[in-house]
Amino acid sequence: MKLGLPINITTDVLIIGGGGAGLRAAIEAKRHDMNVLLVSRSRVGYGSNTTISGGSFAAVVKSLYSGQDFSDSCAQHLQDTVVGGCFLSDQVLAETMVKGAEQQVNDLRHFGVSYTTAQASSWITLSVEPGHSHSRMVYGHNAFGTDFTFPLRQYALKQGIEFQEGILITNLLLKRQYVVGAMGIDIHGQVFVFAAPAVILASGGLGSVYLWNDNATGSTGDGYALAYESGAVLQDMEFVQFYPLSLSAGTPALFYECFFLETGSKLLNRNGEDIVNKYSLSDPMLLTRDRLSRAIALELDRGLGFEDKVILDLTAVEESKMESLQPILPKSALQGERRFLVAPTAHFHMGGVRINEKAEASISNLYAAGEVCAGVHGANRLAGNALTEAWVFGTIAGQEAARRAHETGAVPLPTDIIADNIRGWQELTFRREGEKTESLYQLLKEIMWRKAGIIRDADGLNQAIDEINNLKERYRHVFVPDERGLQFAVKLGNMLTASEMICRAALCRSESRGAHYRQDYPDTNNDHWLCNILTTKEDGRMVLSTEPVKLSRLSPPA
Repeated sequence: MKLGLPINITTDVLIIGGGGAGLRAAIEAKRHDMNVLLVSRSRVGYGSNTTISGGSFAAVVKSLYSGQDFSDSCAQHLQDTVVGGCFLSDQVLAETMVKGAEQQVNDLRHFGVSYTTAQASSWITLSVEPGHSHSRMVYGHNAFGTDFTFPLRQYALKQGIEFQEGILITNLLLKRQYVVGAMGIDIHGQVFVFAAPAVILASGGLGSVYLWNDNATGSTGDGYALAYESGAVLQDMEFVQFYPLSLSAGTPALFYECFFLETGSKLLNRNGEDIVNKYSLSDPMLLTRDRLSRAIALELDRGLGFEDKVILDLTAVEESKMESLQPILPKSALQGERRFLVAPTAHFHMGGVRINEKAEASISNLYAAGEVCAGVHGANRLAGNALTEAWVFGTIAGQEAARRAHETGAVPLPTDIIADNIRGWQELTFRREGEKTESLYQLLKEIMWRKAGIIRDADGLNQAIDEINNLKERYRHVFVPDERGLQFAVKLGNMLTASEMICRAALCRSESRGAHYRQDYPDTNNDHWLCNILTTKEDGRMVLSTEPVKLSRLSPPA
């Protein structure tokens, strides 16, 4: 296979990622009269974690909604977020999110999004979720992520935003430490070179590095690797959120919040014990994803499961409530099945690219929004805050990138780097034998699930790092059988980079906090670990450092 000449494309603002954050950033940048190009590895609005989400986000809505609980406030939403994140959140970013949420409710409505309704309002109703002290969850009318991504896709197209779909961005292009564009390849092996004075990373998460995950296909940590290889600072990479209830690997998780709040549902171990009660999680404020996932994992680790699962028991749920649960249950529930085997699954990543309140990364001309970022959620994310973050920081990233593009203008591309990258890919495609990407891919997922999953310790993490380094060495000899395999090989490299960052940060943090649980250090240690772990690439090496959390708004109790 011989790669053809690259296709060169120039734009003002280049956005990498076709989910909620990318679409919101694109719309905002276009509102500032910029040429905007959105590049996505899948069909824009169809293949992201936003698309398959539960279709809700958290917002304190006052001026727009007559039925709002006026005892709620942005200050209370901030407190819930910071407490839920175990005080590791960047409190400036978290405050920016909660204060910007209400405007997003109205903006999305303008873009064509419709919400669930109730008697109190003709266009919106609110509900409560674990970890939130008030009803502030805004749902799309079908309670599914396409309630947002489909209208945003259509609105973006009507505004003249250009899409390039099916292209995987392989690396950012830098000139004198300024990001000036990116390179990518499609499934046919066609190379693309994008020139842009401002680039926004909105590439989503990394759930696919785990054997069990509920992420969209392709959530392979691409954005984290792009930022790392370019010299950007990443933060809090150890914090991976696991969703408590999943039927099997690769399937959407069941919305556990629906089962344990006033339905009579139970979660049972092999001995018939109610796990929620056993771990004192019946209070909705305590029934957060990290606590329930950890409780299930501990039961499984103690041999109290059914192989690798526990039982979700709905036999005591009233028939009227079962009808409302039907849309999120397997088809067997229609035939009267009321007991299901479930287990936690990798769901969301709290760490990522370090940004400031302008959505700027640590290298010039690079912005980021959505799950690829760190800061807002700290050690654990509350329900609904993921899409709120995507809308608010997508908007900010679009606005700031447009401003930067207007000020900077076109910058020459590093032609030597472009030529080197193409030469490397060409050598890879000429190789006729070597390691198979599929086998390395599967091995990595198993390593991450077994040794860097919900329950961690130093021995397992050290073993994981050694095994990942071994896979990285084998990856140097990977064999690509056809054009489609080139994208897969690049994704595997990204997964290896992201996985190593998770393991090294998890090994560094010798305490338990939020979604990070070390059985050899089971307690939270505020005296030593009230800090963020930063990851950078220096002289070809992965380097970790720590920085105290800035407690600018709230502090943990003494």
